[in-house]
Amino acid sequence: MAYQFYSQSLNLQLCIPSFYLNEYGKNLLIFNMNFSTLKQLPMVKHKLPLSYQDLLQHWFSFKHLHRKIPHNFREIRKQVIWGNQFINLSGQNKSFFHNWVESGIYFLNDILDVNGKISHNIVLPKLLKKQNWIAELDSIKNAIPSALKTTITNRSRY
Repeated sequence: MAYQFYSQSLNLQLCIPSFYLNEYGKNLLIFNMNFSTLKQLPMVKHKLPLSYQDLLQHWFSFKHLHRKIPHNFREIRKQVIWGNQFINLSGQNKSFFHNWVESGIYFLNDILDVNGKISHNIVLPKLLKKQNWIAELDSIKNAIPSALKTTITNRSRY
């Protein structure tokens, strides 16, 4: 009975942080993003409390010191799509497609076929809401640097 009480209280302690942080994607996706400043975060419904903003700014600063450009097949496929400095969706005034995140599409590997190409055959069945998916997929394709695309497609041939 004590364990049950402890696990319920632990869940309650995580309720508020989860409420705010999961607006950027389930399973604390925000901690996989590689922004260097909070200003780069996408707009969400609820503004982060100052204590969370401070925590995230320290996290982003720490990650920024240890960030490296992905060079090989494995590193590139593991790159998060959303909030990634190497995948520049900001040209479309977006760094985040909420529907895609809600559909569980987080990493480049989630949209690539076995040949290392971005494929609508992979993306479309995963999307919960299918409106505007063609334009969004095109934005993502254009946001990924050609050097990353070349590395993935060349590696996939072997």
